[in-house]
Amino acid sequence: MKISRIAALSEPEQNKLSLEIAVEGKSSLLPVNELIAATLDYDHQRFERIFYSQVLHLGFEKCITGVIYPFLEKIGVLWLTGQVIPAQEHFSSSIIRTKIMTAIDGQPMNYAATEHFLLFLPEGEFHEIPLLYVQYLLKKQGKMVTSFGPNVPLADLAPFMQAKKVTHIYTHLLTNITKTAMNGFARQLSELYPHVKIWLAGPQTRLLTEPLPPNVEIANQLLAISC
Repeated sequence: MKISRIAALSEPEQNKLSLEIAVEGKSSLLPVNELIAATLDYDHQRFERIFYSQVLHLGFEKCITGVIYPFLEKIGVLWLTGQVIPAQEHFSSSIIRTKIMTAIDGQPMNYAATEHFLLFLPEGEFHEIPLLYVQYLLKKQGKMVTSFGPNVPLADLAPFMQAKKVTHIYTHLLTNITKTAMNGFARQLSELYPHVKIWLAGPQTRLLTEPLPPNVEIANQLLAISC
């Protein structure tokens, strides 16, 4: 069923559809489509209700990877095809960011950790949700984590790197970038911080064609990060 049709249904009708889809074995698609319908209507209360129901059903981490990530992918496609406007994308992303930041705050920081991760998104990159989720995962694993957030020039890392003992750098790239720029970015980071383990993640890492420096690795799956 198209998203526009789901959005036009009343909530009782959507509940009925939920049961029908579950019977057909397609229940995993329903919360994604429900979140999209709530986004199209700017329905904050409904969006939160769906989110919390999935957290209760799946747990926080599976909710993010199994529902929220597919939702964001679908929203991205709808945005590219003009079926979702930027205001709707900002609406849903803001709610999701708030939920992940709350989960981050709920994890105690291990200030005595031997590993210290610096997280950032490079200049021109604003898609913060994957970075926030990695911050949550690392903090939960008992790592010391500092995040500089989105749109950070590499030069802005230097004062912190000089002042603090950082063992790992993590960054995530979603925004379009050329193959030359991607390879240059990996090489530059390695040259700036040769004694720091560098994790590169996100779909743009597929553009890496040059042999990676020894301190640079690609994290293809967020949950597969081995610290």
